[in-house]
Amino acid sequence: MSKDYRFIEKLDKLPAGRYLFTDPCYVLGEEPFWSDLVIELNSEDVPKDVVFVEMKGKVFPIFKTSIGDGLYSFITYDGCVSSPVDSGCLAFVPVSLVKDEDLESGGVFTLYKDEKLKFPERGVVEVGIWQLDTRPELDYEDEEEEEEEY
Repeated sequence: MSKDYRFIEKLDKLPAGRYLFTDPCYVLGEEPFWSDLVIELNSEDVPKDVVFVEMKGKVFPIFKTSIGDGLYSFITYDGCVSSPVDSGCLAFVPVSLVKDEDLESGGVFTLYKDEKLKFPERGVVEVGIWQLDTRPELDYEDEEEEEEEY
């Protein structure tokens, strides 16, 4: 992969278009991009929960999940899309940047208009009216059992 990308400061809206909801390591894991991404996310000065990428004229976010690896789902106009995670990150990658054989690494969805994009806290992403929350769910029964043991 040639260096035809750059990290940008902010992205307030996710542009209308088709996206692959996926772990970026499955579709963007080539060098030098992957090493640059890891450095950008884990900078000693300011570690980040989200980075914004401009690649071949397309912009998109790559963001850390709250608890790392797992299987995550996101509700869209097209229904529920899911992706396994092995790198601790997720992304909304424009389909035009993904090889056809890599489209099965996650779920494809369409945004019919530009949607507001917010990251209120680590592991939580809001795209328009939808929210992706990668934080663990509290199991209240387990909490009650732990309290009774004391």
